[in-house]
Amino acid sequence: MRENADAAKQLQEREAQLAQREQHVLQVAQQVQQGGLQAPTPPSKDLFENDPIGYMEEKMKYDEAVQEYNAKVGQIRQLQQQQQQQTQAQRQSYLQEQARLLAEAIPDIVHPEKGDNIKKGLMDTGVAYGFSEQEMANDIDHRYIRALNDARKWRELQANKVKAKEKGSNVKPVIKAGAKRREDGVSATRKKQEQKFRKSGSIQDAVSLMMK
Repeated sequence: MRENADAAKQLQEREAQLAQREQHVLQVAQQVQQGGLQAPTPPSKDLFENDPIGYMEEKMKYDEAVQEYNAKVGQIRQLQQQQQQQTQAQRQSYLQEQARLLAEAIPDIVHPEKGDNIKKGLMDTGVAYGFSEQEMANDIDHRYIRALNDARKWRELQANKVKAKEKGSNVKPVIKAGAKRREDGVSATRKKQEQKFRKSGSIQDAVSLMMK
């Protein structure tokens, strides 16, 4: 439990850092969308023809604005690239950590022979509970997979109980040879007693027949 709490805390810290970077990139992106960052407009040819000196001054301002604009655009691209790289690195680190914790909790899931059956069972269990395969493929938290594994084992246990019950109901009762011979002997004796009563009609034979 303590290890899980530490892992969850580290994940929260990474998510907070990522959220901060995303917020910064978002602010710059909003600035672009709202017109706060627009490509500068060069001075017109009419200005050059009518006021060459004024044109040169505007051209100098334009060149400076272009440099500033290009610097901001480069900053945005750099931030976006860094964000993408950091997101991928953090996700990879998180996947490795979750895989390690999962292997410790369910060692057979990484077994070369048992692993495939367990994974298929987990997928079938998730589908049975209404999850799609895409949802389960995106769910990488080892805690959810452990809970799903418990559900998988419970379902398999219930299925085995049903199979055992069905198998037991189809088995014919075994009658021992000695018991069958005793039943045949009792039946033969009773028949003889019935025949004797029919011939004699005596009360003693009737009583003997009822006692059999």
